[in-house]
Amino acid sequence: MAGKVVPKETTGFFHRRSVRRGWRQPISGGFVMRPEPFTIGSIPHGRQILAGHLMLAGHVVELAHGSLWDYPALDLGFDEARHGFGWLDDLAAVATPAARRKAQGWLWDWIAQNRAGNGPAWRAAPTGRRALRLVFHAFFLLHSADDDQRRLFLQMLTAHMWHLSRRAEHAPDGMGRVEALSAWLILSLCLEGGGMLATPALSELERSVTRMVDDHGGVASRNPEGLLDLACHLQWVEDALTGAGQTFPSTLAGLRDSLALTLRSLRHADGALPRFHGGGAGRDGLLDRVLAGSPVTTRRDGRSAMGFARLSARRSSVIMDASAPPTEGAALTGHASTLAFELTSGRRPIIVNCGPGQHFGSDWRRAARATAGHSVLCVEAYSSAQLGKPDPGTGLEPLTNAPAKVLCDFLRLDGADRIQGVHSGYDASHGLTHARMLDLDHDGRCLQGEDRLMVASDAARPRFDAAMRAGGGGVPVYIRFHLHPDVAAGLSSDHKTATLALRSGERWEFTHEGGFNLSIEPSVYLDPDEMTPLASKQVVLSGRAMKYATPIRWSLRKTDDTAQAVRDLAQGDDDTDL
Repeated sequence: MAGKVVPKETTGFFHRRSVRRGWRQPISGGFVMRPEPFTIGSIPHGRQILAGHLMLAGHVVELAHGSLWDYPALDLGFDEARHGFGWLDDLAAVATPAARRKAQGWLWDWIAQNRAGNGPAWRAAPTGRRALRLVFHAFFLLHSADDDQRRLFLQMLTAHMWHLSRRAEHAPDGMGRVEALSAWLILSLCLEGGGMLATPALSELERSVTRMVDDHGGVASRNPEGLLDLACHLQWVEDALTGAGQTFPSTLAGLRDSLALTLRSLRHADGALPRFHGGGAGRDGLLDRVLAGSPVTTRRDGRSAMGFARLSARRSSVIMDASAPPTEGAALTGHASTLAFELTSGRRPIIVNCGPGQHFGSDWRRAARATAGHSVLCVEAYSSAQLGKPDPGTGLEPLTNAPAKVLCDFLRLDGADRIQGVHSGYDASHGLTHARMLDLDHDGRCLQGEDRLMVASDAARPRFDAAMRAGGGGVPVYIRFHLHPDVAAGLSSDHKTATLALRSGERWEFTHEGGFNLSIEPSVYLDPDEMTPLASKQVVLSGRAMKYATPIRWSLRKTDDTAQAVRDLAQGDDDTDL
């Protein structure tokens, strides 16, 4: 995928005419096959909706009475989120009569207010998301509905199908386009009278996904959860084609398997994805379901996938961002996370990045994109890449001044595997190059690291000298290790060691060498499944760079009294030693 910024999708005369024509099409007589509810909602979120609290694009909506559509439009992101019907997943997950009545009420209100095709409701991406959820949860919505409501529901789905058949191809490249094309295809396969539209939908979907996925099974955004989202849509399409007695094209099957190879390489020991470039850990069970649908059971050759480097041994996994941030159009959602890493032991994340902030509003989105929101070295309050001026079409800020050079290498040592990475993100501002080395021993019980700041060229020396003077005799440096909220942290009395206790019973010790100070400070964990950011902690090494080469060595090691195999049943559904 080229990743170039494309013009914003238009919603003018031809768009509105497409919607109105869709409503005038002959109404489908019903479903030719029973659609399965592929999307999985959150029961806690559904209960919160029933209690009158709904979060959309960072805005908390209080809806004790009245309809969701009576609430004023706060911004484009808010409107696209509510018109995308993600809330329907959560109400369907609750599946009580009250949840059904709430969903049905909002649905009939939506139809009454949005037949004309005005505003963001009928843009390709929210239309695709909405149509998929309406199909997946059709029988939940139609339970106890009368004949007039059933006819109106089928008329609405017919309008969605025909509108997408005319406008999905006009959506910008990316996941929004894939969502619209997938919905067009699945509606065509599920609804009576839609079969003639399936072939062009499938052809356009093949072209679009082929443009998105590179030769190594990655996408331009470098968002692991975004990669999972794409793989999910391909699985839904395959299941729908199989249910209709049709063949899943070999091109899409090859792309699905390529995505599966990358996703397996990015899978932590706990089955979750690393939290990079706007992506979270992924909804529980979703990655397993996608991987189970592919015949591929291996990881990518080598140890790098989509620009991420991976180390693993026994119960432990380490994943580091070992490439430059996304560029061009994909830079609108990229993070300044170069050389940041995460560490997981068994079912327990230990070191994490703060996660995706866009679910909690624009301020959290910007904060989460900064280097300080990642487990990596930060020079002063600078990020290794900066946020530029907002894009007028999306309101998102592109990453600018990103590292021009990012190098990564793997070494096999006696008893350990090593990742070595280096980037130039602080060269222009401070004359400094950051190098990081991570060693994971053969049994996964010890991760040793070294962060080194160095002046890599004669040309960089004046910039470093100027930064030294401006800093009053040294450049402030911080190395952050953000902890998952489930990790309890304590500091020794001499401030030389931090002890990390996991709910599994494992205990890890963080130690360091050199003149830096060790502290435990507040942090946040941005989990999209939560209504608010979760409080957490971070281990911080702080000091000053005062020489042309400043090494900082540290280690994370399981304590000797931590067993090789811990019976971890806190999340458990089995009785197995991990």
